[in-house]
Amino acid sequence: MRKFRLALGLAFLLCTGGNPNLVASGHSGQKYLLGLSPNSTYGEIAARLAGGLIMVQARLNGQAGNYILDTGASHLFINQDLVDQQTIQAYGIGNQVSVQSGLVAHFEIGTVSFSNQSVYKMDMRHLEALKGCRIAGIIGTELLKNFTLFVDYKNGIVRLTPADQSAISASKHVLRTYAFKMQGHFPMLSVLVNDVEYDFALDTGAEANIFAEKFEKELSAQTKDLRAGRVGGIANSATQVRNFTLTEMECLGLNYQTMGFMFSDLAAFNNAYAVELDGILGYPFLRRYPFTIDFSEKKLILWQDSNRNFPKS
Repeated sequence: MRKFRLALGLAFLLCTGGNPNLVASGHSGQKYLLGLSPNSTYGEIAARLAGGLIMVQARLNGQAGNYILDTGASHLFINQDLVDQQTIQAYGIGNQVSVQSGLVAHFEIGTVSFSNQSVYKMDMRHLEALKGCRIAGIIGTELLKNFTLFVDYKNGIVRLTPADQSAISASKHVLRTYAFKMQGHFPMLSVLVNDVEYDFALDTGAEANIFAEKFEKELSAQTKDLRAGRVGGIANSATQVRNFTLTEMECLGLNYQTMGFMFSDLAAFNNAYAVELDGILGYPFLRRYPFTIDFSEKKLILWQDSNRNFPKS
């Protein structure tokens, strides 16, 4: 077995204790998501939301399918049969699963085409059951380097655009612009809690926010509603976590109050990818403001929530 490590950042909460600030509802509302048409005027790619996850339409060897857009994943993972070449390991939060690698002749995201693309096959039936829709695969950051993503969770708007067709310009509606750095394939943000800085990965494939459990004691004064829960991910199993509400934190100079989190052991995850993540920011954080991620420029833009006239990229 080849010791090659891939990352899958997907985290689905299976038992939340009913806190709406903690996790996305997880319901897609449709069994098939391919009915959405892209806006060809702006080079947009068919996309929509399924709970707290971003689903885009892509084509594998000409066959259209629904793919989760996951900044916590490293590569392209598919839910289809490929020529088996070797078995390797993929790691997620609290989980490890065997996947098989292969090559496909063509993979297309809108007008962007990848030839002889490496892919990694895994069983996604449990993810389909959780989301209630067909999932053809997961697109990670390796394939997103030349795209711009806009998401407005509150209004259910998603735009994925090739970077050379997007046109982000200065606007009075910009709330914050931040040039993020990377740890491995993870876009990183700094979070302040009680004037202590923590390094968080920005993960569009996580339906919950996660804080490394080693910080539970030092955060005790800023936590409430602590309770047991479970989180599921890439393997068809659940990991025990401790859900809580963080009373206050600061990120990008903005104050966030009553933000849902969970404590989970990130040690194995960090060791697997030689990173030092203090936590993961997912849907409960990302839904607060409409945002744009420019992967080619490594730039995050937060937009004012009070005006819905956002740019087309």
